[in-house]
Parts: sequence; C-alpha cells; structure tokens
Amino acid sequence: MTEEGLVVKPAVREKSKLHFPYTEKELLAEITPEKAHADAVAQPAGPETGDQTASSRYIPARREVVTRLKRLKEMLR
Repeated sequence: MTEEGLVVKPAVREKSKLHFPYTEKELLAEITPEKAHADAVAQPAGPETGDQTASSRYIPARREVVTRLKRLKEMLR
C-alpha cells in the first residue's frame, strides 16, 4: 500500500531444479534388449488397422461400459 493506492505486482516464482535420485547413465547401465522388453511388440487391434469386421466385436463391450457409467452417474446424484 502506498500513498497513491494499492499496488499489485505479479508474483515471481523461483525456478526450482528437480532432483532425481538416479542419473540417466545409472538407469541405463544394465539395460539389455531382453530387460527392456524390446521383443514384446504390441499387435494392433482390428479397429486400429481398419478391419471393420473386428470393430463390431468391440461395440457390445463399449455399450456395456456406457451403461455402467450411466448407472453409476445416477447413483451419485
């Protein structure tokens, strides 16, 4: 507060440096393709590849999830 009135200034935040317990070198020291699961490649699902017949299998499951969410929402009201 001054004689001229209330003065509002933007807050100044100090940049805090994050402290990680391990260095990148330590984390990667014993990594091998086997330990990193390099051989575990994900297979895309039918809808992800454009397979329309496969996507029909997901519709009932999606409907069930939507129905359960609606019921939950009603219970919480």
